[in-house]
Amino acid sequence: MMNQKIKMLLGDVERITTVVSSAEERLAQLHVSRPEGAKLVSIREELAEVHTRLEGVREFVLACQSKANRKTAEQEDIDVWL
Repeated sequence: MMNQKIKMLLGDVERITTVVSSAEERLAQLHVSRPEGAKLVSIREELAEVHTRLEGVREFVLACQSKANRKTAEQEDIDVWL
């Protein structure tokens, strides 16, 4: 189960990288051309997606850290919602 969650996490990290790269390219173009409303809305949506996914990664890491710090070995499922 943990391996499956780690693979999901790695996929999300890859998606975050793609979104951030796209947003960076669009932001770089803003100083060259006149800012358009649709382009800015799209950038904001992409950055909101990055924020949401990073919160999911943060929660996953905190859950793993909490589990590692526990002295008793109890079985628990960790769901990551991104």
